[in-house]
Amino acid sequence: MSIEILPVGVTCNLRCEYCYEEAERKVTPTVKYHREKVLAAASKSHGFWQLFGGEPLLIGLTELEELLALGHKDFGMTGLQTNATLITPAHIDLFRKYNTQVGISLDGPDDLNDSRWAGTVEATRKATAKTHRAIDMVIALSNEPGAWWGHGPTLIVTLHSGNCSEDVFPRFKDWIREIDAKGVKFINFHYLEMDHKASKWYLDDTRMKEVMSELAALEKEMVQLDFLNFDEALDLLRGDSRKVTCVYHACDGWSTAAVQGIGNDGSPGNCTRAVKDGIPWLPGEGFGTPAPWQIGEPFPSTRAHLRQLSLYVTPQEHGGCKDCRFFVMCTGHCPGTGHVFDEQKEGDWRLRSTHCEVLKDQFAEMEQKLLGVGETPLSLHPDREKVEQLMYNTWANQGQIYLTEAVEQVRRGGSSIRLERESNGHGDAHGDHTDMSREKTPTQNVPHGDAHGDHTDMGREKTPSQYIPHGDHTNAVTLNIPHGDHTDTSSR
Repeated sequence: MSIEILPVGVTCNLRCEYCYEEAERKVTPTVKYHREKVLAAASKSHGFWQLFGGEPLLIGLTELEELLALGHKDFGMTGLQTNATLITPAHIDLFRKYNTQVGISLDGPDDLNDSRWAGTVEATRKATAKTHRAIDMVIALSNEPGAWWGHGPTLIVTLHSGNCSEDVFPRFKDWIREIDAKGVKFINFHYLEMDHKASKWYLDDTRMKEVMSELAALEKEMVQLDFLNFDEALDLLRGDSRKVTCVYHACDGWSTAAVQGIGNDGSPGNCTRAVKDGIPWLPGEGFGTPAPWQIGEPFPSTRAHLRQLSLYVTPQEHGGCKDCRFFVMCTGHCPGTGHVFDEQKEGDWRLRSTHCEVLKDQFAEMEQKLLGVGETPLSLHPDREKVEQLMYNTWANQGQIYLTEAVEQVRRGGSSIRLERESNGHGDAHGDHTDMSREKTPTQNVPHGDAHGDHTDMGREKTPSQYIPHGDHTNAVTLNIPHGDHTDTSSR
């Protein structure tokens, strides 16, 4: 599980109209950083944490250094997600000192980033320029001799009408080429949450499918830059869920298995992405798999997977996922993007993602890539239904299981799903050698990645050996097919 520390809650110096934290921000516009309480809670954390927001760099440099020093002492590294408008050379010095992996959120250059609103057009463009300068600073830092992370920031980019409509999309793609040339290694494209207040930014499914298809083609041109969306789809189609972001980890609104948080006052929190009414409800108690919090004293939350159990048997025309061949890979996607049937209401976290058709198209395109090189994706494998039933039965019996574990259990039961990469002798499918993984170093001891796909995605970077994994399925193994490193034709 990922752990977020929100030192200023969801307080932010920007006002992005589509931000999924806006409902919570309306209830509590600004909050105070309770230094002693946050430090005390962070010191009791049982797992790696990173700074999140809102905008975490709203705290002062002294307070920031205290937190980074604590994280570095415990884990040998630190991480944060930021809009980067506040980064200065002094921040870069701290990032260097405390091995900080920086995730930066933006939507493009100049007017393509106007969605990240700063109050006026002039102020917004100035803020955008600051973000781009910060990207350059972090890239330069990563190129210094001895820089352990070896690649600049991870970028989070939300796709919407401001950067993906037909008239501006060519400029957007040119910008992607530019950041590839600069040395950015990872980018994660976000689908816009279906909040009716941000309707002017929506792209319909037809346009979103076109955009994702064009981006899949664009990735083939990249020299260094990976598009995590397609990497994750390939991993999941290969039965490997170990490094995918939390949107594929079978979350539900109030019992998420992916994200825990420490609030600005040191109190435990849950994923902010599913908070649609502005109230950060905590998970329920009394049933499901016990899930003590990794934050301070154990909190008796549960993981009952009621959302997935419901989606599996509910017809697709009613917002469910019944008979979808991608279900065990997608599991309904993020509850924060739950389907909207009534334009006057927020998305319903109980339903599958409103981006379902776009996701299906994306998985189908990656299916064809695998089929094209002689690999059978799990979605088309004759034993897929066995994997589905195992996962469903485990959830129905209030248990916890991940895709990788389910694939391994089915294989042990006599399935034709195999483990080793047999065709070229490269070794096992754990990604613990350099040609198979997306990393440049072994990955057997790294965690699953970021919590929302909207922060630093630590699981894909070079990490020191003392980095403790989440432990939820690090011992599981995968299909016989490779991870899709970019030396083989399956992912390029």
